[in-house]
Parts: sequence; C-alpha cells; structure tokens
Amino acid sequence: MKTPRSIIPALAALLLAWLPQAHARNINWSSGVGDIFLQADGVTAMDSSFGFELGGFTTGFTPTQANFSLWQSNWIVFDTANTGTAEWSPGVGYYSSTGMTVAAAGSTVTSSITGATFTIGQQAYLWAFNTKTIGASTQWAMIANTAWTYPASDPFNPNDLLWDLQDPANTAVAGATSVDTVNFVATLQAQPVPEPGSALLVALAGVLIRLRRRYGR
Repeated sequence: MKTPRSIIPALAALLLAWLPQAHARNINWSSGVGDIFLQADGVTAMDSSFGFELGGFTTGFTPTQANFSLWQSNWIVFDTANTGTAEWSPGVGYYSSTGMTVAAAGSTVTSSITGATFTIGQQAYLWAFNTKTIGASTQWAMIANTAWTYPASDPFNPNDLLWDLQDPANTAVAGATSVDTVNFVATLQAQPVPEPGSALLVALAGVLIRLRRRYGR
C-alpha cells in the first residue's frame, strides 16, 4: 500500500519534531515529601520566597564561600522549581522537577527547559535562595554531588537520572545538608550571605585581632 503524497510533509514534520526528543536524557531532581527546609536561623521553615535552581557554573569557576559575589554572574540555569511553577511546595516540604539534556554540537548538551548549554560531564549544583541579590536578608544554600554531572543524550538508554536531596553523598557548598537514613528525611538549611563590604570588614577585623595578639598591642 502506497502512502498518499499529501501526508508525506506531515509525516516529515512529525519526524523532525521527534528527533530532538529521541536524543534527550531526563534528569529528575527532587526532595522527598516531608523533607525539612530551614532558613538561616535553623528554626523557621523556608517559605514561598525561596526557590530552587539546578544548574552549573561557567568553565573554570568553582563556587566557594569566598566568592559569593561572583556566583550569580557565573551561574547557568538548567531548570527551576518554585511556587510560581508549582514545583516547590513549602507547606509539605517538597520540590520536584524534570529537565532533559538535548544533544548539541561537539561534547555539549542543552537544557530542554532553558536552552542553556552544558559540557557533558560538567558538575551540576542545586542552589536554594530567597534572592540572588546579595543584601542584608539574603539566604543561600547550595549542594553538589560528584555523581551529578550532565550526561550525554542517549536515545538507547530509557533510564532517567535521579538527583535526590536524600542522597547521603550530597555535600554543602553553602548552608548545610544532612540525611536521616533511618527515617528517610533530608534537611537543607540556608545560611546568611554577607554583603561584600561586610565580608571585607570582617576579614580585616580578623587580621587586626591576630596582629594585636602577635605583637601585644
């Protein structure tokens, strides 16, 4: 049976639309329902002012607490979860989202959500924040896991990647994270982010104290 010529263009369009997804790989990143999310005081729960982003940093940049002021300018977003997208539910302590890596040129992939480009094998980070702008009330938490690296797109691998807040291998770059492996509950706590000027004053004060102790003045 011959295919009518009139439907060939439609079939071609469907094939072209399917091809990018055929070369995609899902990344499911989430917490567990009932996980604990704390603000910097260690008591107050994170509320709807907080959001979560999965992403990475520009080549050559490694986030530390000494370079807070450079995080935002070097950050690349892969996917987001917040109350606006209905993927963060502070009332039940749960965030969840899924993004796909789509094959791109060379050894890179792009995010199906943001279109941003990542190198295959690049380290991924989870950033929780109430604002990215550093100020008196800014609170951040960031965690990483050596297993969280952006994968090549593989049309023959049906298994999604699961990047879970309850993974005991997670480590904190900012804030704190822990996992109760008996009760299956993770805790993520933010920390205050000092303003650049304040951080410099604190550092200078520490130097002066050490000098005074050394020279007895």
